[in-house]
Order: sequence, then C-alpha cells, then structure tokens
Amino acid sequence: MLEFKHKDVWTTHGKGFCVEVVRWERELSISEESWSISDTNIWNIYAYIYPSHTLFNKLKRVKRAGDCYKFGIPFTRDISYFNKNQRENKICSIQIGNDYNHLGDEYFTRCSTKDEASSIFFDAEELFKYLEKLMM
Repeated sequence: MLEFKHKDVWTTHGKGFCVEVVRWERELSISEESWSISDTNIWNIYAYIYPSHTLFNKLKRVKRAGDCYKFGIPFTRDISYFNKNQRENKICSIQIGNDYNHLGDEYFTRCSTKDEASSIFFDAEELFKYLEKLMM
C-alpha cells in the first residue's frame, strides 16, 4: 500500500489572495545530529497572490524569492519560497512563503499544535492584514 505523508493546513482567503499556515513532519537523517529526535515539525507560511490582487503584476516580474523584499511583504523571516503557478501556460497565482526551520527556530520544530505555534499564526495574520490593506 502507498504511504501518504500527512500535513496540516490552515487557510484563510481575502480579496485576490489567500494565506496558509502549514505544518508537516520531516524524517530525520542520521547526519542531523544537532536536532533531537523530537524536533521534526516544520512550519511554513504561504501567500497565494491571484491576478486580481494589486501585487500580482509586480510579483510577476520577479525572478527569485530574494527579490521580493522590495515590496515590504511582512514575513518575519526572509521569503524562502517563490513560485509562479501556471495553468495552460498562464500564471494563475504567485506563491510566496517562508519557513521556521533555520538557526534560532528550534522552538518551532518542537511545536506540533496550532496553540503551541501561536506566534506563527500571529505572523500569518499580519501578512493577511498587509495584503488586505493593499486592496483597499
């Protein structure tokens, strides 16, 4: 039987965008001795920007995640994920995101529930408010 990987996804929608918080578990390799065996939770925040959003055309010209900083998008960590999602050779959304899996983020790798990771959800709310304000 196929083994499916589990992840938790919380999503909220605004006008021309949505914001997601994702938690998934990674398998540790033997070479990752600096992590304890219980430190397996990976948390991400993603924003999907759709063509109707004012930021879409600006992001459409971006080539890589590191170039998104100039738009002042309030991710607590640097934007580490950038993807132009396409359907029928046309960009239908632009996905940007970050993760809480870097030096100094050890606390988050031990959080397995929404309550334990409440500061991540606070960050996601701030991102939502920013994207919503751009549409006013």
